[in-house]
Amino acid sequence: MTFEDFEKAVKALGQKIGFTNKPGFVAVHKMLSEGETIKAAGSCSNTNGDGAIIITERNFYAAKKISLASFENTVIPLENITSFSSAGLVPKLMISEGTLVHEYGIVNNAPKILTAIKEGKSAIKPAEAAPAQQDNAAEIRKYKALLDDGIITQEDFDKKKAQLLGL
Repeated sequence: MTFEDFEKAVKALGQKIGFTNKPGFVAVHKMLSEGETIKAAGSCSNTNGDGAIIITERNFYAAKKISLASFENTVIPLENITSFSSAGLVPKLMISEGTLVHEYGIVNNAPKILTAIKEGKSAIKPAEAAPAQQDNAAEIRKYKALLDDGIITQEDFDKKKAQLLGL
């Protein structure tokens, strides 16, 4: 999907892409797998700046600003999300992947994001929940491209590769 099409889909879901959150949405766009449909979109903010969250029918994608020029990129297959919630007066999103908890502060569209995760998880059939080796290879290639583009670190790549290979 081109970034222009991505931007239209995000705007159709009620999320504006502006000057401060655009880098986060660009980072998420680069992570998307071909053929996925965006079900929910939101922005997130922390002390380092703005990021972006996208939910598709298969995955949770997030780019959280961690420094002036870098993001912590996260891709979680919906079937791997063990719990998810939003709390606080200013919506804060917590996504659990086993014992690992990802937190996103000041989340725009948090209720829509939670609903999309819930609907996506309930739509996954047991046969779909077991990823094929080909899917893992494609994911590793995707993370390698992110590493080559300088979006993630070697350490991030090595962790994700080990996770995908079950090491």
